[in-house]
Amino acid sequence: MSDDTIARSFAAQLAELHQGLLAAWHAEAPDAGLVQWAAITSDTRLSIDLPELALTKIPAHRWAEAPILAAVGYRLAHPAASQQAEELWLDGVRRLMARDALPADRNSFFFRPVELLGLAAGSQAVAGRDDAPQSWLRDLLTASGHLLPGTRVWPSVMHALAASCAGAGWQFASRFEPTTATEIAVLLWLSLIDKNLAAAATPADRDTLSRQLLETAGMTQPQPHGLAERGILCIALQRSLAEALGSLRLGGATAADIVVELCRRFPLLAAELGNRHAGRPPFALTDEYDVQDLLRSVLRLHFDDVRPEEWNPSYGGTQSRSDLLLKPERVVIETKMTRKSLGQRELVEQLIVDKAQYQRHPDCGTLVCFVYDPGRRLPNPAAIERDLSGHDGRLSTIVVVSPHGL
Repeated sequence: MSDDTIARSFAAQLAELHQGLLAAWHAEAPDAGLVQWAAITSDTRLSIDLPELALTKIPAHRWAEAPILAAVGYRLAHPAASQQAEELWLDGVRRLMARDALPADRNSFFFRPVELLGLAAGSQAVAGRDDAPQSWLRDLLTASGHLLPGTRVWPSVMHALAASCAGAGWQFASRFEPTTATEIAVLLWLSLIDKNLAAAATPADRDTLSRQLLETAGMTQPQPHGLAERGILCIALQRSLAEALGSLRLGGATAADIVVELCRRFPLLAAELGNRHAGRPPFALTDEYDVQDLLRSVLRLHFDDVRPEEWNPSYGGTQSRSDLLLKPERVVIETKMTRKSLGQRELVEQLIVDKAQYQRHPDCGTLVCFVYDPGRRLPNPAAIERDLSGHDGRLSTIVVVSPHGL
């Protein structure tokens, strides 16, 4: 079977999932919030227009209800979330915090995984303004997390992500060997947004999960239950197809994926420029400006709008410039080049500041920090990538150190 035939077959399956998603869509439902949050955190663009949540249509008395607060909490992770949304959410959560989260009949958000995660996502998004909701949820999960079931994939992943957003520790009861398309999809999505949690949840890596999802979906029509499962399945299937076919035509691969791959292969380009024909002088990369210029030239082969030197919002009383901005794709690329005065400790300090600076940048959904280390000065590049990459509130950060390792 040809790639085109496979693409058409899965495209039809995706179209059916999209139709079902639209038919079941209710913007005020926590499940709808989860779908949009899942797309944001995995840097995936769903190829359908989903109706947005209209805050003005939510009655005042509902702002203390956990389902509404969860639905809005997911949306607070979006860079365009308004200050009004934060204020309404914080006021409602303060009222929710005054109630018993662990009633005897277990009829509360704590025992509903999608609501618990929505509240935790919201608490993480507003932590810089008010830490109380995050501390409240962290204490709840630390003291009572053992009450939550841990034998099934879906709730276990939701609980683990809620603990991560709240800053609480979490351990899976066991590692999962997924069998259904939905189980594979949620673990694949988890691997896209948090590699460490995914490694703790399943022995299967991202590539294995992608293959399993395509094989399972190719043999049996997936049967997701509910809006949230359908949305996660859409995201995972889009990403798996794009990677398997090496094509953007199904809308699954992202601009960040392309940027990361170019950064990974950047040393190969630099090596070629240093080995010119007939003994001609090499093109030398001597500092970060050279790296920026070369990377910008390469990015222009893939993106129409590559902007250098955009002003950033003030942070800590100072204002700086970002290196490269892909505005339509909402990706910012910061470049670093190691040198004698920029070792691992200094580099980590700079990257921490960069992440904080971009938290509320209106044009930045994903920050790619490219560290070019031609002299292999960094003793532990894997730790830098692992510790500083991830999704934090409204910003996804990907740190790429290249060449990687000794």
